[in-house]
Amino acid sequence: SLTASEPVAAIPMAEGGYVLLDDRGDPVDEADEAPAHLPVVTIPIADDETRILDGVLDVIDEIPVALRGRVEGIEAETEDSIHFVLRDGPRVEWGSGEESALKAEVLQVLLDSEAAAGADVIDVSAPALPITRDE
Repeated sequence: SLTASEPVAAIPMAEGGYVLLDDRGDPVDEADEAPAHLPVVTIPIADDETRILDGVLDVIDEIPVALRGRVEGIEAETEDSIHFVLRDGPRVEWGSGEESALKAEVLQVLLDSEAAAGADVIDVSAPALPITRDE
């Protein structure tokens, strides 16, 4: 049987262009330009190390679909330092993939609030104590 795979992220290739990954981290296509509706993922890639990519894909999976299209780029140096930028808004400090469902809920509440309306950064890495700040 065949299972359709939809790309959820674009990763720059060393030789140019982008590889498009599904939610399991499997390549499903390549493109010369990053599709506008997919976040560009910038992480260190090692053949034997997938924890960072797995963490980033878990975060993408937990971000509500309506918000996912606003994610411009996701970066991480470690699996505990995931952060991303919204196309029309602040940078979001996510931290690790732990408690991603709660972090996504807190982020949505903050984005809908006046408290975060002008914030440059929303930090949900500790979702019980989120922080908004200007830089």
